[in-house]
Amino acid sequence: MALTLGSKAPNFVLPTKAPDGPRPIRLSEDFGKKNTLLLFFPTAFTVTCTEEMCGVGNGLREYSDFNCEVYGIGGDNPLALEAWAQRKKT
Repeated sequence: MALTLGSKAPNFVLPTKAPDGPRPIRLSEDFGKKNTLLLFFPTAFTVTCTEEMCGVGNGLREYSDFNCEVYGIGGDNPLALEAWAQRKKT
């Protein structure tokens, strides 16, 4: 489904890796409260995705200046995303 510029994204629920572990997010959680940045990546443990997501993670403070909540949405299951996040901490 294509969206036109300025249209509201449809609501959906997907898993994300939050600081306290994987959890589902509902896009509508922040409607009207914050700007929302959705970062979709196909799979964990790949060089390209790791570099991109770590780069965003290192700059998260900058997004807060724009009243923006950032969500990384991956194609893997939440357990794989958690393992990937834990591996990047070391």
